[in-house]
Amino acid sequence: MNRKILVSFGSLLLAVVLLFLTVSCQKKIIVEETDLLKVYFGESENPQPRKADEVKGAALPADFQTQMAQFAFSLLNRTIQFTEAGENQLLSPLSAMYCLALIANGAGKETRAQMSRVLGMAPEELNPALLAYALGLPSGKDVKIEMANSVWFQNTPSLKVNDSFLQTVADWYAAQVYASAFDDETVKNINAWCEKYTDGMIKKMIENIDSLGMLYLINALVFDAKWETEYEDHQVGEGEFTAANGEKQTVTFLSSNEYAYLAGKNFEGVVKYYKGGDYAFVGLLPKAEIDAETLAETLTGDEWMTAWQNKSYETVKTKIPEFKTESSIRLTDILREMGMTDAFDPTVADFLPMGTCNDGGLCLSNVMQKTYLEVDRNGTKAAAVTWGEIKFGSAPPSENSKEIYLDRPFVYLVVDTATGIPSFIGVTQTLR
Repeated sequence: MNRKILVSFGSLLLAVVLLFLTVSCQKKIIVEETDLLKVYFGESENPQPRKADEVKGAALPADFQTQMAQFAFSLLNRTIQFTEAGENQLLSPLSAMYCLALIANGAGKETRAQMSRVLGMAPEELNPALLAYALGLPSGKDVKIEMANSVWFQNTPSLKVNDSFLQTVADWYAAQVYASAFDDETVKNINAWCEKYTDGMIKKMIENIDSLGMLYLINALVFDAKWETEYEDHQVGEGEFTAANGEKQTVTFLSSNEYAYLAGKNFEGVVKYYKGGDYAFVGLLPKAEIDAETLAETLTGDEWMTAWQNKSYETVKTKIPEFKTESSIRLTDILREMGMTDAFDPTVADFLPMGTCNDGGLCLSNVMQKTYLEVDRNGTKAAAVTWGEIKFGSAPPSENSKEIYLDRPFVYLVVDTATGIPSFIGVTQTLR
């Protein structure tokens, strides 16, 4: 069953008057309400992106896996550099990629070129690749992975959002498009949207809207999967985890024998599959001479893909701690460091393909991500929301078995097993 890219419009409406119009081949709903004015969608009752039929069954670009992995680990590397030492980190490179792809479709000239380099390909290539990837990933009874996208813009005469931009993000990303007053009610509705599409794991994404804010472009991602092999009571018990600062912490460990092992220059790891085998949790234990933070800061997409593609099938005695983590990360400076500078610079940013504002040029002012992940004896639940704000004027055991005991700081991933592309990636330094 294909992953669903959700498009649902009813939950945020209080009082709605629907006027149905036909525009070219596209059905348009105009909702006469301050919080939801325009919603573009395809002809179907339960629409998917209108371009879905164009990419169904299509092969992904030859370098797609490599580019996605490079982006994921570049994001992780820079995040470690920009955050306090010893802190737990959790990112969703997949959510970040889809959010930035929405924004890139509204960028022009050098701004677009820089974003294309950071993302690994231009929107013209990225749109069909990301849609094909989303449609090709299975999601069913035992494993749920779903995404939703939305564009919120201020309902003001001074802002003109180009129909061609809205059409593009609707066609490729099933983006729900809302025109709103950008007041306290909008804050409430955006947070309600995020809560809905993360199954309640992320309840409050924004506190307020800046007075200069013109648009929000948002991706929400949710993951919920049970382990392939359930843990018995005798496999669950207390143990000691040594935190990055040396503190000994008593935690609950999940003990098992797994059968997929991988290694790189500075790490070795274990793969634990979720039901169906389409997704897996990967725990990477740094070698004794380096710490988890250094591993996360230096591990590259190429090294990860090499390790993933060359994993061996042998017995691995495994201990994984139960843990819960959440993170809120400002990606703005990280993306600048990755080479996406013009988008944030009000003097050079080009978002003319997205729209125009009478009060000044449009500029990307901030990119934020909130994430949540919980690992326990049943499986893993995780969610992410990434948003970009556009403003005007600113911006069985054997003797030869391996042992991977995650009883000290480690790096972990939740990956699609067909490609090795991470949906979530993190560093656990402490379990307090």
